[in-house]
Amino acid sequence: MQGLALNEQGVKGIGDGTKTMFREPADFLDEYEFIIIKKLLDENKYDEATVEWGFIPKYQVSEVVYVQESFYETEKAYWYEEDVKKYNVDTLHYQVKPPHEMQEHQARYFLKIKSIKVERLQDISEEDCVKEGVVIAYDSSNSAIYNPIDDLDSDCQHRTAEDAFVDDIWNNLPYKAPYDWNSNPYVFVYEFEKFKDN
Repeated sequence: MQGLALNEQGVKGIGDGTKTMFREPADFLDEYEFIIIKKLLDENKYDEATVEWGFIPKYQVSEVVYVQESFYETEKAYWYEEDVKKYNVDTLHYQVKPPHEMQEHQARYFLKIKSIKVERLQDISEEDCVKEGVVIAYDSSNSAIYNPIDDLDSDCQHRTAEDAFVDDIWNNLPYKAPYDWNSNPYVFVYEFEKFKDN
């Protein structure tokens, strides 16, 4: 089973159910290949895109993956970094391990890939921003505020879902040029459902 390494923000979104989608950069040979593959996926012709065009994303439709997150390993248990902060666990004698070191048996969340599409990063819709973990709230004047965490007191409030996605989700990932927002790279867009919790 493959792992999906996520930062603390992404893990929190999966835990509370606000995140049901993620993006990762995709390299295509040219614009023509992108147009063909996008059309096939939009028509649910995934097999044709895979067999005839060699479209092989990292994850596949119906595949179950486990979520990798920062964690502590003690003699008796695994502590996930999010819970360490939440429950004020003493980890003085243990070193935090990065997400990519987490193995399947240590994971607590498992996701099933429901669909895959390809697009330019800047083509993200408001609906997809919400699926990425942007939370819609309202200020005292009943105007919409967009935030990647459900916290009205946060300094990270934005007037558009796209701004919240760019500033507080995409820019918190380890992608730099040519995969930054301004470079507008091609991306794989994976929609998922939580398969089970450990």
